[in-house]
Amino acid sequence: MIEVELSKRGEIVIPKKVRDSIGWKPHKRLTMEWKGKEIVLRPATGGEDIIKWFEDTAKRINADVSKWKTGDALYEEEFGR
Repeated sequence: MIEVELSKRGEIVIPKKVRDSIGWKPHKRLTMEWKGKEIVLRPATGGEDIIKWFEDTAKRINADVSKWKTGDALYEEEFGR
């Protein structure tokens, strides 16, 4: 567990070693959930994050993603123009 300090403006700094270990870069979008007196930060699940997660997962399981279609190409293939 790492202890951090709340600034006068209500900000905290997530230590660099923590950010590096979970792959959070500057300007990373996060969601914040709080219940009672606990706060949980999670990566926002925007489209780019989801695509990167699929690509990373595919690499880990050695899946060939070279022929995968996403976005407009997938829409056009499925529904035409």
